Amino acid sequence: MSSSPPSSKRDPDLFSEIAEPLLVGLWRFRAEVVGLGLLAAGYLLLARRIGQTPAALAVGLLVLGVLATPRTRRWLFCLLVRRHWHRKLERAFALLARERLLGHPPRVAKVVSTIPGPRAHVVLGPGHATRHLEKAADQLAAALAVAEVRVERDPRNAKRCTLSLVTSDPFSSGPIPCPWAGQSRTRLWEPLPIGEDELGQVVSVTLFEHNLLAGGEPGSAKSNLLQLLAARAALDPTATLWVLDPKLVELSRWRGVAAGFAGAELSEAVAVLRAVSEEMAARYRLLQHLGSRKVGPMDEMGLHLVLVDEVTAYLASADKKGGADFAGLLWELLARGRAAGIVVVLAAQKPSTEVISSSTRDLVSIRAAFRSTTREASDTILGSGWATRGISAADISPSTPGVCYLLADGPEPIRVRCYHLSDEAIASIARRAEALRR
Repeated sequence: MSSSPPSSKRDPDLFSEIAEPLLVGLWRFRAEVVGLGLLAAGYLLLARRIGQTPAALAVGLLVLGVLATPRTRRWLFCLLVRRHWHRKLERAFALLARERLLGHPPRVAKVVSTIPGPRAHVVLGPGHATRHLEKAADQLAAALAVAEVRVERDPRNAKRCTLSLVTSDPFSSGPIPCPWAGQSRTRLWEPLPIGEDELGQVVSVTLFEHNLLAGGEPGSAKSNLLQLLAARAALDPTATLWVLDPKLVELSRWRGVAAGFAGAELSEAVAVLRAVSEEMAARYRLLQHLGSRKVGPMDEMGLHLVLVDEVTAYLASADKKGGADFAGLLWELLARGRAAGIVVVLAAQKPSTEVISSSTRDLVSIRAAFRSTTREASDTILGSGWATRGISAADISPSTPGVCYLLADGPEPIRVRCYHLSDEAIASIARRAEALRR
């Protein structure tokens, strides 16, 4: 009894069960396969010429040389890490597509390594937009086993976006010493480096024609930002520093440098603001005489920096008349001082609407939100609506003082860790600044 020939229909099944997954796996590991293939080809070519043992020795020495050289070792390690995350993203996209959380899986164009984690440049599938990935960001983070996935739209191409995979907190390593603390002098007109972002990039702010509001709970190190600003102004002999410190301890070291200093007494604070207001009026008269619209870096007039720590202590004073005078002078400086080279910096633990009016906060273009107790407090500093978009200073860890969300030149706040100035560095800068002004 003859047996029937095997059915030809099994061939496609055999291909789909064995060959297709094998080819897919080889394609996913193509960088590693190509590297091993080149090593194998080099070994075979050498073996024909010099023999198997010398060829194996030569290839082994080549591999050891690559691993022993720091530059090539880092390059190889980064390449393998990027390929690893490339594959993880492809598998995660496929999983989300099977779960109907995404339609057509996006294509991973490129993966680069950064300090907080990999950044993947992604090409969206047909009918998809960045918002679809934003909605699936939490599920994608779970599939990748990372802390967070941040989605950024490419402003030049709506079909592309960037995924930041946060695997570790880049600010957990401790304070960052101020790199310019040892300079002999500075220029307040130039961009002021205040810290670093999550990618290790230096973050600078331009104070001219801007005012700044910093807020956060006690211990969040917002006063360190004021120390940075005071130090920068103090090391510029053309700049004039005015300090209002109701606690008399945070900024007292700059008393010998400041043109005016006020402590807890509201009358002192009003007198300092009135002196700055008179300087502003004199400058506008001079600008009118010169036919200029505003002061500039080439003029002989330097910038005036007015630092007000815990501004709510003055605004919420029991002295209603004095508080009203203070608020009026402060609003005038914020509204009219920019073209005259007057920069106002306000700091407060709780800059609520009841104390600092919305019309006053609207005159401040640079916002720094340090750790806050609630999302509402964060929005009070940064502006309404950011917390609902996932940007809240209430999420900043208490173990990372000096970290804030900074809203300055960009379209949205960025996370920054401000440089740290030790008490010794502040004292040294103050002594040098006093010597510059003698």
